[in-house]
Amino acid sequence: MNRDFAREKPFLMSLCALPGMRYRLLVEMITLFGSPKGAWEAVSAGQARGVAGEGKNDEWRSASLGVDPVKVFSGLKARGIGVKVPGETGYPVLLGEIDDPPPVIYCKGELGPDLDRGVAIVGSRKATSYGKELARSFARDFSDRGVPVISGAAYGIDSEAHRGAVMNGGRTAAILGCGIDVVYPRTSARLYREIEESGCLISEYPPGTPPRKQHFPVRNRIIAGMSLGVVVIEAAKRSGALITADLALSYGREVFAVPGPLYSQNSSGTNGLIKSGASLITGAADVCDELGIRDRGTIGRKHSLEDEASLDGIESGLIEKIREGVCDIDELVQGAGCTPGEVISRLSLMQMKGYIDRGHDGRFHPRM
Repeated sequence: MNRDFAREKPFLMSLCALPGMRYRLLVEMITLFGSPKGAWEAVSAGQARGVAGEGKNDEWRSASLGVDPVKVFSGLKARGIGVKVPGETGYPVLLGEIDDPPPVIYCKGELGPDLDRGVAIVGSRKATSYGKELARSFARDFSDRGVPVISGAAYGIDSEAHRGAVMNGGRTAAILGCGIDVVYPRTSARLYREIEESGCLISEYPPGTPPRKQHFPVRNRIIAGMSLGVVVIEAAKRSGALITADLALSYGREVFAVPGPLYSQNSSGTNGLIKSGASLITGAADVCDELGIRDRGTIGRKHSLEDEASLDGIESGLIEKIREGVCDIDELVQGAGCTPGEVISRLSLMQMKGYIDRGHDGRFHPRM
């Protein structure tokens, strides 16, 4: 899904809300019917049998009755809920590079470009006091370096990581396994407000969706996909944090683990990660050194003209346009001669390698 569907967000959003909708099925429908709007009209008319089959076609048609996508979208805006789609400014660049990025994400708070320089902190829900203190300490140190903290707002390590960032005035993003307007666990209402004020809440599930067990492993791909690296603090052998670590490795992200006592069940997963090749760390500085993060979240180093000889034709053209003052991603896509997805991917890599920077307004600037 490399096309820019920002103008058809209401229809894409409504398609994603249909029961049992999956990423590959959505892509097939949009390809068949030409656009999200065309696919929605086909669903509403009961003409999606060729993609969904008879039973699902009828279920979708029934679910679409009385739904006005434009009206629903306007209602979300009025409630302060943002909606972002791949290829649109504000949609996390790194997330758009994974195999099955969420076609729609809902957000509350500020979904800024600095999140593309974020690091995930994940771990056990049944964290020890030692693990909780580590999570807060790592988050505080990342915040000192201008690195946003990404996690899942669950009990234990996740919540403490968010708290550490919030208490230190840092940026943090919580990826939810329920609707953006649903507080889970219920005791985290205050933390949710603090995260929204200092960062953002993100979900791929439509507002009002209750938390379900199967949602959390799925949302872990967003945590891994948005992050430059994943830090695992206290995780048992079957912890969901290990799912996030596996996903991070599959996306080419770095995985870091904090060692724990040999006979602690809570550290069996993290110690196992280290045995399997994850980087052993004792502080946020180790992570920043490994990822090439300098002070205040800057990644990589300045490059000379000789270094730029290694850039391919597309990348050279992009950096030349940026030097000429073309700073908006939509303008860069128009002049690149390739898909928006390819441009976004190249820009992300060039930013990580230190050729360009991206400001809080979402516009790109040459680093040298």
